[in-house]
Amino acid sequence: INDVDAMLDDLAAQGHVLFGGHGVTKEAEARVGSALLNQFKLELDSKMKVIDGDPDGITNLYKKRHAARLLELQTFKDELANEYAGWKEAREDIVANVQVRDEDRRYHKRMFERWQAANPDTIDPVRPDLRVGYLVDWAETLERRYGDYDAVPLDQLRTFLDLAGEWAEDDYFRIKYRQFLRSTWGTIETVKDD
Repeated sequence: INDVDAMLDDLAAQGHVLFGGHGVTKEAEARVGSALLNQFKLELDSKMKVIDGDPDGITNLYKKRHAARLLELQTFKDELANEYAGWKEAREDIVANVQVRDEDRRYHKRMFERWQAANPDTIDPVRPDLRVGYLVDWAETLERRYGDYDAVPLDQLRTFLDLAGEWAEDDYFRIKYRQFLRSTWGTIETVKDD
C-alpha cells in the first residue's frame, strides 16, 4: 500500500508539472512561495523600521499602529495562494485526523522535555524523535514570545529553518517536520552527503 501511495503521489506531482502551476512540482512551488514570503517579510520589516520609525520592525506587526502593514502582509499571502497552488496546499496541509496528529506532536514534545530534564548539559539531541520534539518546543516558544509566526524576527526564522534543514537528512525527522511544522514554518531543504 505504501508503494502504491508513493507512486500515486509521484504521478500527481508529475501531473502538476505538466498541467498546472508554473511547470514545477507542488513541493517546488511551496519552496518558492516560502522564499517569496520570507523576502516580503524582510522588506516589510525594513519599511516598518525605516519608514514607520519602529526600531523593532516586524516584531510589532500586531500592534494597532501597524494595521496597514498587517493588511499588506495578508494581501501578499492571498496573492501567493492564488499564484502558487503548491504553497497554498503546503500551508493548508493537515492530517485527516487532527486529534491524532496533535497528540503525536505533544508526545514528541514531552519526550524532548524528559530528555532535556535528564540531560541538562547537552544541547543537541541526537535521536530524530527528540529533534522533532526540540523543534516543536522551539516553535511554540517563538510563537508565544512574539504572539504569532508572522512576527518572529527573520534571523530567528532562518536559524530555525537552517537547523531543521540539517536534521532533515533523516527520513523520520523529515516526515514529522512535514506533519507538525511545515504548514506554518515553511519547507526545508536538505543536502545529503552521499
